[in-house]
Amino acid sequence: MPVGVRAWLRSAGLGAPRIATQSAASWASVRGYGNDLRGHHPVRPRPGTRRQRTQNWLRIQSGYTGPIDGVPGPRTYTALQLNMRNWGYTGPLDGVPGTNTWAAVQRLSAAHGYTGPIDGVMGPNSWRGFSRFINQDQWD
Repeated sequence: MPVGVRAWLRSAGLGAPRIATQSAASWASVRGYGNDLRGHHPVRPRPGTRRQRTQNWLRIQSGYTGPIDGVPGPRTYTALQLNMRNWGYTGPLDGVPGTNTWAAVQRLSAAHGYTGPIDGVMGPNSWRGFSRFINQDQWD
């Protein structure tokens, strides 16, 4: 087990250092935080996060009707794919983002400072360009 996960389990009061010995209640608590663990800190969407701003942008621009909760799901991704048609996306509107979806997001990011390749692999620089776009006040 990674050291960060072990430390996070201890800090969350989940006890034993071996995952195999965790009780059902402990696992329910871990699942409650979601799967997005970075280091040993659980990451929960907060008001004003890039994800919520993205959902609000999709509501304004693409008719997204899901909750503005910062948790992207199939409706978020379907609205993203619909919007990305303006940036060269030609795939299905299936709510399952893939290389073509992310390549279109990179094209949008390139209009906001991203200078890397349009390869459909979202790295930190791709996200930085997207953040510059999504952090505009018009998407609040």
